[in-house]
Amino acid sequence: MDRDLGIVADDRRGDNALPADRAGSITLRQVVRVSAGGERVRIRLSNAFGTRPLAIGGAHLARSVAPGTPRIEGGARLTFSGQGDAVIPAGAEIYSDPVALGVAAGADLAVSLYLPDAASPQTGHPGSRATSFTLAGNAVADGTLAGATPTTHWYALADVEVAGAPAAGTIAAIGDSITDGYGVKPERNTRWTDVLAQGCARALQRRRSASSMRESAAIASCSTVSVPICSRASIAMSSRAAACAG
Repeated sequence: MDRDLGIVADDRRGDNALPADRAGSITLRQVVRVSAGGERVRIRLSNAFGTRPLAIGGAHLARSVAPGTPRIEGGARLTFSGQGDAVIPAGAEIYSDPVALGVAAGADLAVSLYLPDAASPQTGHPGSRATSFTLAGNAVADGTLAGATPTTHWYALADVEVAGAPAAGTIAAIGDSITDGYGVKPERNTRWTDVLAQGCARALQRRRSASSMRESAAIASCSTVSVPICSRASIAMSSRAAACAG
């Protein structure tokens, strides 16, 4: 399961690029809402439109405490092929190593990157519908990122992938700016794809609840039948209950 961030924009025009004084030697913290839950997470970083290598001096993944702010809690540093830093060649992308992090469907994750040098040009997406933050220096694991400057863009971050249950399915939404959420204010998470994901999550929860109720009813019925049986038949009772539960 993943949240693809639609990194298809070349920011060489300048209107979507980070200002020169905030483009290099910075911590960039970006918040993403994931539609599926799981226990392992990895990210994909992109330098698709870069004409020179992009250095990643450090990366960190954590739960966002309050979207619209840079505050995080817990989390873990990310590695790339076992290393704490990486270089993305011009026109290329890389994956981080998966990290163990329990994530619920609809959770907000904060991805923090330390960029020692500015990308040239920057690869990003202006339609984040979420607030990102920049701060001078390497502070990827800082819990508050006090003094950070907000911006409503995503840069270098192509997607966030969550490893779900083996039987989990995937819905892919392909479309134009409407599918991208044009007109949705930051942190609202009211794109039609967000609404679809929320509806799917509720339907899945109802299905699980109904299944649990049926199992509980079956076990209760089986236990009722077993009550009159004498204590010497306890093994048989257990076997009958197990068969009923199965």
